[in-house]
Amino acid sequence: MVSKTMRLQLGSVRRLGMLVCAVGFVWSLLFVSMMLNETSEEQSENLKDEILALSQKYVRSLAKDSQNAVDGPYTGRLTGYDLKKTMAVLLEDMMERLERIEARLDAAAAGSNVSALAVRPHSVRRSSHHEQRVVLSKEEKVVEEKPVNAKDLLLGVQEDCSVTSDELLQFPSCPAKIAWMRSHWKSDSCYAYYGVDGSECSFRIYLSEIETWCPVLTGRKQRLFNTSNSEAGTRQASLKLDLHGLLNLLRDPGQRHNYEWMKMRIERMWPNWLRAAKSLSTQNDFQHRPQKRILVHLGLLSSKSGFKIPETSFKGGPLGELVQWSDLISALYVLGHDLIITSEVEQLQQILVKFPSAEAQCQSRTTLPLDLLYTDIVGLTQFKRKVKQGYGKFSVTSKPRVQCMQLFIGLGFPYEGPAPLEAIALGNIFINPKFDPPHNSENTKFFRGKPTSRKVTSQHPYAEDFIASPNVITVDIDDKVALEEAVVKALKEEPPKPYMPYEFTEEGMLQRVNAYILHQDFCRQDAEKPWPPASSIQVITAAPGVSCKDACRQKDLICEPSHFPRLNTAEMLKQYNSQPCTTVSQQDDIYYPAMETTGACFLQKEHLLFSCMGAIVDLKRLCPCRDYIKGQTALCMNCVS
Repeated sequence: MVSKTMRLQLGSVRRLGMLVCAVGFVWSLLFVSMMLNETSEEQSENLKDEILALSQKYVRSLAKDSQNAVDGPYTGRLTGYDLKKTMAVLLEDMMERLERIEARLDAAAAGSNVSALAVRPHSVRRSSHHEQRVVLSKEEKVVEEKPVNAKDLLLGVQEDCSVTSDELLQFPSCPAKIAWMRSHWKSDSCYAYYGVDGSECSFRIYLSEIETWCPVLTGRKQRLFNTSNSEAGTRQASLKLDLHGLLNLLRDPGQRHNYEWMKMRIERMWPNWLRAAKSLSTQNDFQHRPQKRILVHLGLLSSKSGFKIPETSFKGGPLGELVQWSDLISALYVLGHDLIITSEVEQLQQILVKFPSAEAQCQSRTTLPLDLLYTDIVGLTQFKRKVKQGYGKFSVTSKPRVQCMQLFIGLGFPYEGPAPLEAIALGNIFINPKFDPPHNSENTKFFRGKPTSRKVTSQHPYAEDFIASPNVITVDIDDKVALEEAVVKALKEEPPKPYMPYEFTEEGMLQRVNAYILHQDFCRQDAEKPWPPASSIQVITAAPGVSCKDACRQKDLICEPSHFPRLNTAEMLKQYNSQPCTTVSQQDDIYYPAMETTGACFLQKEHLLFSCMGAIVDLKRLCPCRDYIKGQTALCMNCVS
């Protein structure tokens, strides 16, 4: 039985054959007519126009039949690009032949000794035919291209596929990726499958249309493949309100009861998630959402992590991480996404090997087994080592009682834990220990060896900055006088009302996580649609010795590191510097882009080092600061429709 695909191919061949015959027939008529000297100049031009029209129809048919093919000059398969360029060569050759015939006929008719190869003056209009672009209708999705020189094409002259300086600002990883491709494009046959043949242009096309590390070449505005999972793109996410469906996902194959404490919290908090989901369901952001396939790997719960968190969760062990993971998993599930939850490395491997693309070194975004992955530092380490190619009881209805306690006094550790927020939500005043000097990797053992330059000014910086008085009193607890005054003040005054920032409610978390899933894409750089949008950004020049974090906070803004690449140009330094740059150079450290008070200017050499933290005396940093929603600091004013 002939397959549907084969029948379509046979139909295409017949149609194309008929068009070729038509073009040949018309050209033959023109040739015979000229030889018999019976065709006027006007008739000749009409026939040439008819040839061009039929040729365009020929190209249109070819493009329509192969509109899903890879369109590029350096691929190993039949492409739309090849078809259009081939027609350009054929048309140019036909027009040259026509002009030679016309020249001979004119010479014969005039009885002159003009060379048979001479061209009549009006025939210089051939260039207009040569420069004519083959333009198809928008419905046929064929992009208009620049004129093609047939001789250059036949001689193998390549297009200019280099990355411009402007493009480099938005795609800083592109040159390094191209350099990697030069040495490794033969390491896996999948590169050849996607059209890589060793040329610079094939590297650029692959890295811009299959992967997304480079800008798309001019004239190739449409990517060959979608940048998200093609199957997921067809599925719509709808709110999931079935608690049992979520609990069934939290099963440990080793029977270690890994998720028991998390299940207990999820069940207790479930009525809150239901109310939050129903409240947000009427907003535009929750209509027509693509369903993402999301893997959550909790490396800290694995038996090989050595933490024994599941075993100690009901015996006073650390619970902050379990609280965070429970709420994240609940939010992702309620938002309607396709969840896979793992904690053991073996479990992770069994899942990923089911996907053929997990074995491929190069992957189109359409073939990736997942859209998003959430994990911790332990899980990330496990991925690197194992996945080579990848990547008491609480009553649900009981109400909390305020434990006659009015104060919740921090002792300086743990940093940024959930307990102070819960105390504030119950109407308590949080005494927040202030650190002077701030704790950092240079003076505090906890931060030593960790890849961070943060300077933590208190036990809970969020409570210090975004909640503050009367719910939070930040004080140096080593200063006994100041501490006593703070406690006396708190006990004398009327207790503040219970307060929970919107972003820490179930509804706020659903809103925030939904915005992240819709807009954040760590595998793609989109200069045309940055997120957060550029309209939310204000560029500020920090005072000497002030970090971007602190400079933005002084303006009641938040430093947004994703917009640093936009500021990393000599033009931006010149625009926001009070004095002209005496020199401009590149440095690889967390403080740049910045200007010295002496006039020297510095750009960031390594884009992975863009940071809101860090400051140097006599160095003025250029900072991208964004606005934020009060009570939802993770989102800008225009980040929620």
